[in-house]
Amino acid sequence: TPNRSKRDHERRKQRNNEKNNNKILARTKCLSILSHYPFFTGFKKALKLLYQISISGGGDTPLERYVAHLTLCVPLPPPGNNVILDWGLGDNNAIIFSQPDREDLPPLGVSVLPLFHMLSPPRIARLFALVLLERKVILCSRDLDVITPILETIRVMIFPLDYSGIYIPMCATHIVEALLQAPMPFAIGLASEAMDRIEVPDGIWIVDVDTDMIWLSQAGRVLRVGDDDANGEWLVDDGVSGCGQDLPILS
Repeated sequence: TPNRSKRDHERRKQRNNEKNNNKILARTKCLSILSHYPFFTGFKKALKLLYQISISGGGDTPLERYVAHLTLCVPLPPPGNNVILDWGLGDNNAIIFSQPDREDLPPLGVSVLPLFHMLSPPRIARLFALVLLERKVILCSRDLDVITPILETIRVMIFPLDYSGIYIPMCATHIVEALLQAPMPFAIGLASEAMDRIEVPDGIWIVDVDTDMIWLSQAGRVLRVGDDDANGEWLVDDGVSGCGQDLPILS
């Protein structure tokens, strides 16, 4: 009968709803740590521990509690002292955050090896000079893992000076075009493929990590810096004149 068919339809609909309610919807999540302080080693270890907690269940303590403890309860170490974070997850799992004295070198939580493996000594000297003279610098590479260590090493090498320009070791592509128009010096990192999608204004120095080359954008072109002079005049004229393959450079 029509009434019986209607009841059967309602029962099937109810059973389907119960099955759907019992389904577990898994959604991929990503955790990242943003900070003004270069505690790269400590943050990397914290993220690894959070990942281990997430796949092991974490016992009775939810993952959010560990995140809240890290971001809200761990104090910034004073200069010359350490702060130890231990979640009781076993031996050798304590995280140490430390800051040097004000007179010491700034903390460097990354390896200096990418700088010396990827760039030759003349290119390192040129990049160092560009940062010191507050030029507009883009560091690009196909390997994103080497950009931050290279820029961080250069930033520490200018001690006791402190870089005051725009400093973004890994810049998002959707904001880079606005940054390139900034009337102030900057040092930013970009993926090599992103360079093909943006228009680089004049006066921008491009350091290609993969090819160990330095380029200068001028008059709508990107010109390679030559290697045939050592007097450093290329830094004094700010790339306004005398650019190209025969541009005098610092060797």
